Amino acid sequence: MLWINVGAIVAGIAVLIAWYKADNADTPDARRPWLIVRYGAIGFIVLWLVVEGPAMYRLIFEGGLE
Repeated sequence: MLWINVGAIVAGIAVLIAWYKADNADTPDARRPWLIVRYGAIGFIVLWLVVEGPAMYRLIFEGGLE
């Protein structure tokens, strides 16, 4: 599931950029697209946690990915 891991990295970067751009926008109309990007990226990160979370839990606490 390489695509979801790379997507989570890209989404993390998008959240950082969109958060900055939304907080520093001049008008509400300029802010709206950045809010959409920000919440979409946060949603993708939540999806990544749901999909990859059980495997990470097993790796950390049980010592394997079996």
